[in-house]
Amino acid sequence: MLKKFSLMMLIGFICINLTGCFAVMAAMAESAKEKKTFNISYSDAIDVVKGSLKTMNIEFQSARIGPEVAEVRGKYNDDKIARIYLSKVSDDETLISVRVGTSEAGKADAAKIMQEISDYADLTLQK
Repeated sequence: MLKKFSLMMLIGFICINLTGCFAVMAAMAESAKEKKTFNISYSDAIDVVKGSLKTMNIEFQSARIGPEVAEVRGKYNDDKIARIYLSKVSDDETLISVRVGTSEAGKADAAKIMQEISDYADLTLQK
């Protein structure tokens, strides 16, 4: 009986420990993203992201574009992966989030990409 109880306690502690690790990793991954809501339509936001990628040192890899969510991937020369996610909030509002690499170290690069997207949006949508 004591053996079963000890085994169950060990399994319980392992599960709690793993769950806590996953929660910490998920929180760190979320904090490494750069997010901004733009007052432009979803289709305009896709065009802005495509256009801004052409001005940066990022090679386009792939895009998955759905009716309300899109993901654009690109690669830096040093093999870091940039992921740009677009989410339709409303007819004239889109949330864009950028993540570079797999750690907190990519936050500065993500901020640069977001700034480039913002600048490109200001330039192209003023007309």
